[in-house]
Amino acid sequence: MNRNIKKVLSVILCAVLLFTTASVAFAAEDSEEVLEKNYSCHGYSNGLIVVTFSSKYSQTGEIPEVYLNDGLNTVSVADDEIELRIFEQGGMRYPQLFIKIENNSDAIIGIEIGAGAFVTESGETSAKVVIPKNKINELSAFAVMCEFEAIKLEEHTGLVSSKSCYYATVGKPVTIVGHSDHGKMWLNEMTATYTVNGKTVEINSNEFIPQEPGRYVVELKLCDSDVVTKTFEIEVWSEKEAYLKNLGNATGWLFLSPLYAVFGTVLLLIPGFGMVMGAFTWYSVSYMVVRFFTALFDGPVYMHRTLA
Repeated sequence: MNRNIKKVLSVILCAVLLFTTASVAFAAEDSEEVLEKNYSCHGYSNGLIVVTFSSKYSQTGEIPEVYLNDGLNTVSVADDEIELRIFEQGGMRYPQLFIKIENNSDAIIGIEIGAGAFVTESGETSAKVVIPKNKINELSAFAVMCEFEAIKLEEHTGLVSSKSCYYATVGKPVTIVGHSDHGKMWLNEMTATYTVNGKTVEINSNEFIPQEPGRYVVELKLCDSDVVTKTFEIEVWSEKEAYLKNLGNATGWLFLSPLYAVFGTVLLLIPGFGMVMGAFTWYSVSYMVVRFFTALFDGPVYMHRTLA
């Protein structure tokens, strides 16, 4: 009898232990925070962070709380610096959250996005997103760019130093293009204007042709939003101005060619690396002479230029 009682008590004790263990396990599981796992994050040099969520989300939700950590402080992002959009490209949905920041994204070491930014067709809302530094893909170029045929001039910054400058001319088109999947789908939603000589003109296609010389400021906005913007500046010359300035630049370098010739001759007297540099300097001298006559008789030489 005692043995039977012991067996019954053992069974009851095991059941109690099993129930207690299961309750603790379920409680731990319930308390674990649910995080969004399927996302990508890109940081652009124009002060923009783009977080792309899973394509299962079909509509935008509420603007979530967003926090940025730069290693010293964690700051909250204002609602008017956050944009929610859903794009379609190649039969796929791209739910994207845009964050406008003051500095480049490489200073950010962590991003936290609250739940509810996007919603599926069945009503499921997106979970909280925690993005560490190693998940932020740094991109130096914005995915929508301006392209045009430009005159490249090596303009003097010192006696023998220079910097490369690029100029467009009246009558040659400026094209707005999208690169990568993001850029191509954004391009269709971009509104674009340019301002020149105090006038602002809306660009009704992905291309415009400058009609007058001046400094053109091209502004792009995604979905007419102040969160996603990009500005390009293009100096445009008339054909006559382009010819004269190109010739003047070539003449300036021609006047410097004797100095380069003397310097190159001295370098040729130094064995080894000096001889290599001397030969390169003499090549530069010959290029200056050829460039002057090209500028005189043929005018400017154009090259493809991309502003990112």
